[in-house]
Amino acid sequence: MSFTHTNALFNCCKDSLSLNMAVKGTVVRVAEIEHCTAPCKCICGFTVYGEIIDLEPGWYTLEICPDITGEQVLCSVAFTVD
Repeated sequence: MSFTHTNALFNCCKDSLSLNMAVKGTVVRVAEIEHCTAPCKCICGFTVYGEIIDLEPGWYTLEICPDITGEQVLCSVAFTVD
């Protein structure tokens, strides 16, 4: 399953971005983590692409979060794997 998160807000001077994923039941949580050694004083919108593999067939909810263990969810969407 591929996904695109458009207008994801991060520091304009980020060095890189990493994705961490955790599956708990039918919830797939993806944390978008920015890495920034010299942040600037602005926030920019970026497009983040990801791919989730090896899921069993069924219905899932994808949650995009700033932290894999936190409560905050930036966006979510239901999807199915055939």
